[in-house]
Amino acid sequence: MHIGLLSKSPNTIQVLEKELAEHHLVVIQNKEQLLGEVESLEILVTSSMGFPLNFVNREIFEKARRLQLIQHFGVAADVVDLSIAQEFGVPVANVPGLNTVAVAELGIYLIFALARRARLAAQMVEEKRLGEPVGTEVAGKTLGVVGLGRIGTALALRVKGLGMRVLAVTENPTPGLARALGIELVQTPEYLIDLLAQSDYVVLTLPLNEKTVGLIGPRELAAMRPGAYLINLSRGPLIDREALLHALQSGRLGGFATDAAWEEPADPNDCIFTQPNVILTPHIGATTREVLEATARVVRENVDRVARGEKPLYMLT
Repeated sequence: MHIGLLSKSPNTIQVLEKELAEHHLVVIQNKEQLLGEVESLEILVTSSMGFPLNFVNREIFEKARRLQLIQHFGVAADVVDLSIAQEFGVPVANVPGLNTVAVAELGIYLIFALARRARLAAQMVEEKRLGEPVGTEVAGKTLGVVGLGRIGTALALRVKGLGMRVLAVTENPTPGLARALGIELVQTPEYLIDLLAQSDYVVLTLPLNEKTVGLIGPRELAAMRPGAYLINLSRGPLIDREALLHALQSGRLGGFATDAAWEEPADPNDCIFTQPNVILTPHIGATTREVLEATARVVRENVDRVARGEKPLYMLT
């Protein structure tokens, strides 16, 4: 089959080239390439890494005459405009659940990296200074989880073992969810400001869509505890960039850590990422050997299903 791979990740490309070796695979990394190739594609495999919201839009679908499936390499297929896909009758599938542990573990890493001031500690090593910087313990602190899906739930359960108090807001929480998870409070998004005011650490684990763009803006950052930490495990545009920069430069925030930028790959010289209390990782939340290989196997299964005329797994449209 003629398959396009929309990806800027060498690891994703490598694992799929191995898994789909018997197919004709074309790597696509920008809109011009996609417009040039999409007319002949039978399957398009997408990755959100480095591509904006709804990158695969009406302009693409109007040329996709042979497209039988858009298969997202991961969970949040925000790179695809799902409403337009549905309008054109192109099925879209994802691979749910396989990255849950990996992203939750990265969240724990970033919590500790902020608490122990990892960026400054590395600088102290370079300067041959001992016993600096002074960090803080996470035990006894409050973690606010914004978005209690698979990843948010996995993170909440793990930090309980670190002695943290956990609060959460999420869409449509089921009755008794907090008790079932053993965490203190689960509320609807209307309680976001209350959660921010009570939390020492706030972690964003919700999807990017038209509703969540700019979710954390001036009002939300002002509501956070002075010196609190903000961690983004989702997508850059969830946060108002200028409001965040002001909160960092004013000292309102104790620090910021993110696995995604507003534009990717991120510019390391960006004025936000040069702040001493900011930690940036290069969109590696789901980049573990286990996740890459397992996800590639599901992609292969859906490619085989399309070739056999069968319905793909994990349909979104």
